[in-house]
Amino acid sequence: MPGKGTAPKSGNELKRQVVDLAERLGLKVQTEVKAARRLWGSQRRIDVVVTDEKTGKRLGMECKFQAE
Repeated sequence: MPGKGTAPKSGNELKRQVVDLAERLGLKVQTEVKAARRLWGSQRRIDVVVTDEKTGKRLGMECKFQAE
């Protein structure tokens, strides 16, 4: 499969790559952002939130790793 050798090996590595890319693009980056509470009361967090400060637009991303 193309790109397999450069693919992230874990969710944390993927999150780090997403953060690095967003910063290179000039976006504001926040990690582990508190979002809300789950139905059973535990705190929900979003892995990465990027913000374009020029437009105020935000995007939350979950960085999950799925092995073959």
